[in-house]
Parts: sequence; structure tokens; C-alpha cells
Amino acid sequence: MRLKLNPKTNNDSIIKQTISILEKGGVIIYPTDTIYGLGCDASNAQAVKKIQSIKGRTKSTPFSIICPDLKNISQLAFVSNSSYRLLKKYLPGPFTFILPATKLVPKLVQHPKTKTVGIRIPDNYFCQQLLKEYNQPIVTTSVNKHGEMPNQNPDVIENDWGKKVDCIIDAGILSDTASTIVDLSQETPIIIRQGKGIFLEV
Repeated sequence: MRLKLNPKTNNDSIIKQTISILEKGGVIIYPTDTIYGLGCDASNAQAVKKIQSIKGRTKSTPFSIICPDLKNISQLAFVSNSSYRLLKKYLPGPFTFILPATKLVPKLVQHPKTKTVGIRIPDNYFCQQLLKEYNQPIVTTSVNKHGEMPNQNPDVIENDWGKKVDCIIDAGILSDTASTIVDLSQETPIIIRQGKGIFLEV
């Protein structure tokens, strides 16, 4: 299934269809403020395993999750005062922040050794509306085989991934630059990957 978004019109029906798919354990491809994301309900182990399989990822490679707001992040990660100030400054935006995970984060999503999780709040109208109505963390990972470059053309994505996922939410051709990953699990922030976001605190 491929659903075409229109930023100038109401997309409530697409949101409802997407939520129905997530509730049933489905896997979706959806737009963010950077690249397209491959996702599912983070609490559904079978759906997470399906994403691992279609991406060719090992169980030792952690996922990130998208959240609707800072309050939601505090339920999923331990956030120090200094980290909170950074999150408040840079989110929503094109950043993934690595933080110590709470027990509410499924083990399949956490880093198996460091027990951390990547957190995102995309500055994207579809993600924001979906997360507010679904109110559950959603896995986010790039739409590509592990180790390969992601593609941001919905036509190519449908051709390569259409039979592997339950739904593609089409927002047109997006940026080809992923989020900037910043590790906040230690005392000093560390940029793990320089992406679209400019982080000025190191």
C-alpha cells in the first residue's frame, strides 16, 4: 500500500490507516525531517525482528525511536539536567540523541551492551500528528540494506521495498542527509555521525 501525503490538505485518513497498521504489528516506511524512516511499534517484538530481517541487521545493532515530545523522552531514557537543556534546544529537529534507556524500552531496541537508545523528535508534520494520535514510541531506521546508502525517491523505494513492508507514506523526494547522532550517555557530548543537524556544544 502506498499513501500519498499532501501538506496543504487534511491527512487524517492516512494517519488513521497508519495507526491501524502499527496496531496490527505492521511495518511502515514514512517521511521524517531528514530521510525516509522504516518503522513499527517499538513494543512489538515480531515487528522489530521483521525490520531486522529485511534490513539484514544483526541483533547487536540497536534501533532509534521517535517520540512526540520531551515528556515522552523522560519515560524512555534517563535524562540529566544538562542533557535536558540540550534536548530542549535542539528538538524537534534533525538529531538523534543517544541516552541511557529505561526499563520501558524493549531490549530488542536497546544497545545490548551499553543499554542505551537513540531518541528522535522529527520536525515533520506527519510524524508529529502520528505520534500525538498513536501515543506510542515508533522505531526509526533508514530505508536501506545494512551498510548501503538509503534512497529518498518514493518510486524507487516502492520498487525495492513495496513487497517487504505493509505501507509506504509518500511525501515526495526527501533530503538524502540523515540526522546527526549525538551521544549524551557520557559526561561530554560526542558526535557519532555528522548529518543534517549542526550541533554546537562540543
